Amino acid sequence: MSGARPTSKSDAANEERARLAALWEQARPAVFAYLTATIYDFHRAEDLLQEVAVAVATKFHTYEPERSFLAWSIGIARNRALLYFREQARDRQHFSDATLQTLGDAAEKLAQEEGSLKREALRHCLARIVGRRRRVLDLRYTGERSIADIAGELEMTGNAVKIMLHRVRATLEECVTRRIAQERVTH
Repeated sequence: MSGARPTSKSDAANEERARLAALWEQARPAVFAYLTATIYDFHRAEDLLQEVAVAVATKFHTYEPERSFLAWSIGIARNRALLYFREQARDRQHFSDATLQTLGDAAEKLAQEEGSLKREALRHCLARIVGRRRRVLDLRYTGERSIADIAGELEMTGNAVKIMLHRVRATLEECVTRRIAQERVTH
């Protein structure tokens, strides 16, 4: 049964948590880069990153999927940074709102470029996966089929499908990492 809707509130909540986790994992490096560029104290930037993560999780129900999750997260980080500077209320030099906006925009652009590089590398690496390994990937991720469905269709055990998927993902991850490193060297 591919593409089935969640059958219970707990299934929907689990899917929502998984979606949040995936989006945050992609945005976290850019948000942290923004905070470290904004806050002079590296350890305080780490603390603020945790505060931003909590705020993102708490406010996730207000996030609109049409909007860039990264921009939304950096907006929360910007607000936390401004609050931090207000709390400092010392004669320390800190960035203006306009500078914070510029830093946020730059962090978002860098993250988008990194994402584009990763997508291109993934396309290249996926083209190298053929045969049964490609069929298992397609069924699982394009067809959104369960392990049991794939095993039945390909006359494999569920465990064999899991092992194959694990190995293919590891191969793809290694290939993407190598490809990105090569791209950075040539550019």
